[in-house]
Amino acid sequence: MSALIWNCQGAAKSSFYSVLKSFIKEHKPYLLVLVEPRISGEVASRAIKRIGLPNSHRVEASGFSGGIWVLWTDQIQVDILLSHWQFIHTRVHLPHTSRSFLFTAVYASPMNSVRIQLWSELSNLARSIFEPWAIAGDFNSVLYSSERRTSTGRRREGCPHFLQFVNDCTLLDLGFSGPRFTWRRGLSFARLDRVLVNHHWFDSYSNTLVYHLPKIQSDHRPLKLSSGLNTIAPKQTQQFRFLAPWLTHPQFSQLVRNNWSTDRSLHQNIEAFSRVAARWNREEFGAIGTKKRILAARISGVQKKLEESPLSHQLQKLNRDLCQEYESICLQEELLWIQKSRSDCINLGDRNTAYYHRKAKIRRSRNRITALKDGDGNWTYDEESLAKMVKEFYVNLYTAPETEPAVFRHRGMFPPLSNSSWDILNA
Repeated sequence: MSALIWNCQGAAKSSFYSVLKSFIKEHKPYLLVLVEPRISGEVASRAIKRIGLPNSHRVEASGFSGGIWVLWTDQIQVDILLSHWQFIHTRVHLPHTSRSFLFTAVYASPMNSVRIQLWSELSNLARSIFEPWAIAGDFNSVLYSSERRTSTGRRREGCPHFLQFVNDCTLLDLGFSGPRFTWRRGLSFARLDRVLVNHHWFDSYSNTLVYHLPKIQSDHRPLKLSSGLNTIAPKQTQQFRFLAPWLTHPQFSQLVRNNWSTDRSLHQNIEAFSRVAARWNREEFGAIGTKKRILAARISGVQKKLEESPLSHQLQKLNRDLCQEYESICLQEELLWIQKSRSDCINLGDRNTAYYHRKAKIRRSRNRITALKDGDGNWTYDEESLAKMVKEFYVNLYTAPETEPAVFRHRGMFPPLSNSSWDILNA
């Protein structure tokens, strides 16, 4: 079971959805926590619907600040136990393992005087908890001076109230894998986002890991919480499919020319081209997932170096270029899914199967032949007459005397067939 926790700093940007859906597709979270979406009301409802996860609960943003969204798939059951304006406290059930745990999504106020109330509320909550419990989100505080770096280079102490809360509740930091800081603004860095657990958590989920993902579209990195309970299904061999987006790639035209020969039969050409195209798709065009993983790793590495050398213009430019490339790939991936679904709308989310079932029914109804015009120009609707007309048409077509083959103008990229290939088709 995995969860994504992200201070997205606004869910109204159009590019936000491409990046978020890319994160969801890549990491397949059962639970998604978004804090500081900065939108509320009907706008927030439409945004949550667009994300595509079937279940959600939220704390509304106050004006254009704050807000907490918790979304989850049908693979888990989430009960909302307490909804506070700085946190949402839930119980998560894992149906296939008969396990459950408590999970609290946090967005602490940036104001220290208000944030103190959060530590008090969570401390009261902790007194009644005797089972696995995880608290994750943006705490807007650090525990130690090593978790913050300022533009002046001066080391500031950690938040004493936050540290006292962690010690009083005997909570443990799960640590992380990846760059050290989760937030950056200018030359200031801090680890504001983290996952805390109680000692009961380790009894049930000892293999839990936390990953700091690349920082894109926000000043904060997303956190990935992995409990180690996932099962990986074996990969299945996929059939070769020609993808229409290949035609947009500048290399595809040359690929066809290099791998389609008039010296081979049609069947041999198709087999040879299929093998080459499948390999080209994996290595060049179709490896969007691989490209994204490589880009994400490069972005993490560059951003880690930026923490050490924040004034490096070369690193800053490289980080901007890599983030823009990542966003472009996310958009390209989204367009590819739109094309695969043969739909001009993906706003309802790729889990809305009822929507796509309706689209398929509409397409089937359009493809159904209900009437034909006969040689005299009269429309025929009777099914028996239609069947007879279709049969007569093809009988006449294939028994017609041989004539010179018609010349068709085409705008495809494939070379014309050889005489031997035409013989095979005509047979």
